[in-house]
Amino acid sequence: MAALSSAGRIKTITTLGTKFNWAPDTVATEARLLNAETMREKVPQFAAHLEQLHAPTPLPELLNATADMMQALGNAPLLTPEALASIAIPVQVLVGELDKTAGVDASQEYAAYLPHGTFEVIMNTPHPLERVNPDLLASRIIRFSEEQN
Repeated sequence: MAALSSAGRIKTITTLGTKFNWAPDTVATEARLLNAETMREKVPQFAAHLEQLHAPTPLPELLNATADMMQALGNAPLLTPEALASIAIPVQVLVGELDKTAGVDASQEYAAYLPHGTFEVIMNTPHPLERVNPDLLASRIIRFSEEQN
């Protein structure tokens, strides 16, 4: 919400794979997936990747903190339609075609609340940032920034 609290200092915003819908039922569904033992059993490579990425934080601690953050967002959502509608600067909402976390439909729905928003689907792109083509992402950000000047 820096765009609201720092008016004039931020010229444009680009988001990628932002989950906008933090309704309590959505949070409950997502939070159930954040169990270290289950994750290690069912998706061991992903669990190992998270442990490596967030070392030295133990996986259970990381997942509990993530669940707490999600529950806080569910209890007091920051990116409401009303808040998005009050953002006066250009915002580019990007989402990967394969992003099951943010979701193409939800991202498009929330982008429509932005008075100066644009929306684009990046083909063949999942949610994790490390799996996004950095050159493609950089080109989208630069293009958008240049279009706004």
